[in-house]
Amino acid sequence: MTPSPKLTVLISPPHVQWAVDADQIVVVDSSRARLYFLQGVEAALWGWLALSYSYPKLIDMLGSLLGVPPAEAEAALINIIHGWETARLLQREAVD
Repeated sequence: MTPSPKLTVLISPPHVQWAVDADQIVVVDSSRARLYFLQGVEAALWGWLALSYSYPKLIDMLGSLLGVPPAEAEAALINIIHGWETARLLQREAVD
């Protein structure tokens, strides 16, 4: 029997805290004493991730918000998430 593949999810590491503040999301990286202010598209995407939207749903919502076709929305999604991973605001985790 082959093991079933694990699902990969994006999570905020323990050193990252965040809060919704008026028209932005404030993200705090306590390990490096840095603040990030997410507005517009980034704030919307962070909120959708917090709601555990699926990858296809994120592409659909982002495409609607940006007014672009799915391929462009997916490219924007990948770019934003890559930036957050590079900044250590998100990390990938395999779950059963």
